Amino acid sequence: MGKDDLENGGMIKPAFLIRTLVKAYKTLAKEEPAMRTHKAREIASLRNLKTIAEALRTPQRVEWIDAINKEKSSLVDKEVYEVKLPVGRKLIPTKLVLKIKLDSDGSIDKYEARCVVAGYRQTAGLQS
Repeated sequence: MGKDDLENGGMIKPAFLIRTLVKAYKTLAKEEPAMRTHKAREIASLRNLKTIAEALRTPQRVEWIDAINKEKSSLVDKEVYEVKLPVGRKLIPTKLVLKIKLDSDGSIDKYEARCVVAGYRQTAGLQS
């Protein structure tokens, strides 16, 4: 562990915990061939997914669906799902970012989905 693996308060960063768990699972899978498939699934569950399709192919698909529905409900409750678009302007696309949140002991705390705007698609200086 290096100084980059610690947060400001001296806590270990979740990314370090994930890397450590992945290494441990790989070692265990190598030493115990019978556990290889199970540990491969564990490793896959610790890595953050890129798409909803990937999430729905994992054993934790129910947890991902719940996280996506929770984010959707939050957007509906805050009424941010519908905007009035000025004439001649295009919508900036959004995407869901999926992340596994860990407790301080490295166990999975929750599955989180966040709807984010592709801000890199904005044009500087334009106002609505």
